[in-house]
Amino acid sequence: MSKGNTNLKIENVFKVFLITWQGEGYPTKIFLDEVQRNKIFDLMPKEEKDELKQSLVDISQDKNLINNLYEIIKRKNVLTLDDFNLKLNYANILKLTNKNIDIEKNINQQK
Repeated sequence: MSKGNTNLKIENVFKVFLITWQGEGYPTKIFLDEVQRNKIFDLMPKEEKDELKQSLVDISQDKNLINNLYEIIKRKNVLTLDDFNLKLNYANILKLTNKNIDIEKNINQQK
């Protein structure tokens, strides 16, 4: 399977995640754009892509997980009290977040 084909599959999973994320009222600007994501996907080994895809599917299917993930992204760190699986999902998705964005400002602009 070519890298481009693998990236297309993970990008499609990511787009489903974004639709779910946005459906919960969270700004999609928190995440890198498609070109930036694909650059990251190109550098990821297959196992890491598979783990990320599974995390994206898990998050997309659990609104509680989405809400808790948003809180971690907003505060930009995990707490010892955070659920272990939530921490794993955060670690997987962290590289796809836009580190230069003010989350609170984006939420206010979206409303």
